[in-house]
Amino acid sequence: MRPLSCLPFLALTVLAPVAAQAQAGSPASVEATVGVIGSDAIGMFDLFVPLLGDSGQLLFADGRATFGGENDVTQGSIGLGYRTRFGGEWVIGINGYVDYLRSDYDHNFAQLGVGVEALGRDLEFRANVYAPVGDVEKSVAALNAAVIEYGRLLFRAGQETAMRGVDAEAGYRLPLFAADDLTQLKAYVRGYWYEGNGFEDVPGVAARVELSRAGLPSLGNGSRFTLVAGVGYDDERRTYGTLLARLRVPLGDTSGQAPHDSLYRRIERSDEIRTHAGATGRAEKAIYVETGQAAGRVVRVGEGDTASSANNALSAAGDGALVLASGEVELNDTLQLGTGQFLLGGGGSVMVRGAVSGGRATFHSFAPAATLTGTDPTRDVIAMGDYSAAAALAVRGGANGIAANGVNGIVLRGLDISQTGNHGISLFDVAGARITDTAIHDLTICPPPGNPECSFTYTEPDSAHFAGISAVGVRDLTLSNVSITNTTFGLFVANDYQSVGWDNETVIQSQGIQVSNLTITNTVRESLMLVGVENAVLRNVAIDNTAQGNPDELDVIVLFGNRNVTFDGLGIKGGVNAIMFAPPVIEDRANSGVRIANAQIDGSGRGVFLNAANDITFENVTISNSNTPYLSAFMFYGSDWFGGPVKDITFTNVTVRNSDTAVTVAGPMENINGNIALSNVTTACNNWGGALTQNDGSVFSIGGNVVNPPSSCP
Repeated sequence: MRPLSCLPFLALTVLAPVAAQAQAGSPASVEATVGVIGSDAIGMFDLFVPLLGDSGQLLFADGRATFGGENDVTQGSIGLGYRTRFGGEWVIGINGYVDYLRSDYDHNFAQLGVGVEALGRDLEFRANVYAPVGDVEKSVAALNAAVIEYGRLLFRAGQETAMRGVDAEAGYRLPLFAADDLTQLKAYVRGYWYEGNGFEDVPGVAARVELSRAGLPSLGNGSRFTLVAGVGYDDERRTYGTLLARLRVPLGDTSGQAPHDSLYRRIERSDEIRTHAGATGRAEKAIYVETGQAAGRVVRVGEGDTASSANNALSAAGDGALVLASGEVELNDTLQLGTGQFLLGGGGSVMVRGAVSGGRATFHSFAPAATLTGTDPTRDVIAMGDYSAAAALAVRGGANGIAANGVNGIVLRGLDISQTGNHGISLFDVAGARITDTAIHDLTICPPPGNPECSFTYTEPDSAHFAGISAVGVRDLTLSNVSITNTTFGLFVANDYQSVGWDNETVIQSQGIQVSNLTITNTVRESLMLVGVENAVLRNVAIDNTAQGNPDELDVIVLFGNRNVTFDGLGIKGGVNAIMFAPPVIEDRANSGVRIANAQIDGSGRGVFLNAANDITFENVTISNSNTPYLSAFMFYGSDWFGGPVKDITFTNVTVRNSDTAVTVAGPMENINGNIALSNVTTACNNWGGALTQNDGSVFSIGGNVVNPPSSCP
């Protein structure tokens, strides 16, 4: 029991002895109640203190403390009442209370209650009015809701609200016992009504019977034991039962008091402050958390809709529309999302915030799952608009499953993409794209080698066909929890280039790439390619191409002229070269500032092939089972014709295990630092014309044996 709920009881306990002395024969009494209401246990203490009066009238104080009850609420009440005899048989009374509630949501509420009563020997009538005071609405973030009202997606804040209420009760003494018998059986019928702002009124009815015995032995005429059984119903609590046991004990001599004197009868009222908890805040404009766009009208797309009808509906809905897709939808043209529109499949959800309150809530679509199938292999299935989003969908067929061209701030989440004619996701000139929790699999496989679409070429460095994700000229691209399986290319990120004579020139720089938890399995061509990218971080990337059987031309990760790229947490299986630092696609633009950390490379023909590159760091890298003849775990291939020497390379905690050859060197090398540790390696180093220059004090060793310049092997 919380201390505040005890204060009324404790205060009246202090007054009880005083009142007992001031009014002989009318001492205070204490009443204890235990039982259940609905499915909740409840206990209550009631201290009734006569203050002034005589045999015909009584001024009294009443204090109650309650624990348990619905949601384990704790409450207390203190009140004053006045009763007077009227017409011989009746007692007329009025009372006023202040109630306190500490709710299950840890909110404090207070209310004023006023009651009137008419108590007779056989009949009883009473009525009460309850009015909350102070702050009657308290925020409950867990009850925030995103709701569709008037055809729009809106936000309503969750609140717990103290309710206004009235009740009225009539009681009748059942004539099973004589009127003056110490045992009595009474029946009561009660009606009540509660209301508040933002939710429907709550009317209710209840009935109960009370079997009581007064004048208990040794406890005096003012004592009473009562059993209460009842049932009630309202729209909030539905049907609920009541079963209580109540004992009243006087705190003094009540020999001059009649056992059933109505002056001392228990005050019947609802001590509880009735509250309603729900999304009852004022309707606010909803803002999509993922895109920052205001939600608008709601559009539904389902079976039987065509691309034309769907696009007309999306266009009419305007910016920010919530597009709810469900069922099997066949599209013979591209579904075009407008600015800020959010395409959500059945079973998916979207988080919004209130434009005014800033509170957050999640809207759930309970429609059937949605599959959007493009029936025209020359048309993309879905085209994104600025700050649009697509989530919780299966996408099949078409040219590209998802296409975004020249847009900003798109979100792709919870997608399953397969059977496309080209890319799973195609991004061109896109700023601020986020792709999360998405599976791309079983796309069109490029025809056998010899077809120009099967290979990357220096003449088209911004083009890779049939990729899981193709991202060209992208800024601030985020990928998280993405899997790519059974495709031609995996992830392809490149600048947008134009040809200038024999060289290439960057038109749109790709930069700010963030990748985490990327899995790529079984690509026919390169699994991951970065071409000219700046400022990229890739964490927890796992690539397994062992099913391809090491085809002659397959590399796993290929890097062309990138700057400031970090791989942290990298696992590679299969491929001819696990990591290829390729010659630049722009003259004098070699890979620079690349860090490979916490990497495991297993079963590749060659672990790392270093063409012209500089400022490259390997940290906590292990290459195992690199046993292809004529290949080695590390290949250094500097060339004055292809970007210059391999230089400024650092090895920290790097190991080659269970392999044929650890290192092969060819061409110029400069400033190589660190040691490549060996474990069960047949040949430490092959020199194919390598020449090492150390002009910054670097020391390079293989298997602990220092390489002394100009030699490139120990």
